[in-house]
Amino acid sequence: MRNFRKYFFILLLIAAAISGRVWLEQRRVVPILMFHKVEKTNTPQAEIVSPQRFDWQMGYLKKNHYNVISLDTLVDAIRDGKKLPPKPVVITFDDGYADNYVYALPVLKKYGFPATVFIVPGLVDQNLIKEKDYLDPEKFKALIDEDYLNWAQIREMMKGGFTIGCHGLTSAYLPDLSIKNQVLEIEKGKWALENTLKVKIDLYAYPVGGFDENTKAIVKQAGFKAAVTTNRGKDRFNKNLYELDRIRISDADNSEQILWVKLMGFYHLFRQMENPH
Repeated sequence: MRNFRKYFFILLLIAAAISGRVWLEQRRVVPILMFHKVEKTNTPQAEIVSPQRFDWQMGYLKKNHYNVISLDTLVDAIRDGKKLPPKPVVITFDDGYADNYVYALPVLKKYGFPATVFIVPGLVDQNLIKEKDYLDPEKFKALIDEDYLNWAQIREMMKGGFTIGCHGLTSAYLPDLSIKNQVLEIEKGKWALENTLKVKIDLYAYPVGGFDENTKAIVKQAGFKAAVTTNRGKDRFNKNLYELDRIRISDADNSEQILWVKLMGFYHLFRQMENPH
């Protein structure tokens, strides 16, 4: 009887360890990293990473045997239940700043990493957005003062391993718009990219991460197969393809310990989830 209890207890511990591992694996999320600007900076800012820091961060991924996969690959795996390689991670850029071409592209080519950049076609070609009455003039003036990619640079990035996604026609905050104007932002943004670049555009990034159920339905109806946000919504585990959470990376992510935490696959469990709109 004593031996039976001993073996039963051992088996119980093994079962608990196995079930605990299964519980953790069910909650592991493939990290989708979100970058904005890659440019020289003297002070850490949320949307900027210096070229040197970006190179170091990509080198960390390479050195520690992370498998950088495309966002397309991740979306297909979630949708179809496909198995991914060990330690997968996805790299994305928002807004389409010119410095992505100058600084990020060479580094990603150096390490052989794919990435997705979400373009705002109305900021590449302002003729696309003349007389849009829903635009806030002051906010839009601040936007167009930035230096964005041009079509030639975008085509070069596509050749260099970048997938192009849509970040809206003008990058307007969608939940503040009428349904009609949300449709215009989403559908015309997709049309402008496809018409100019002659490729299918089926990945969307909500500007500032904001969306509601109507927005998601419009994105889906427009023919996008997935949409990414920031840290918004109720889906911590990225099962919903139209509200995939991402992890912001900046110049402040300057130690191996910080990157390890953000890349471990459980970072979303410890974050305070924001309202989607």
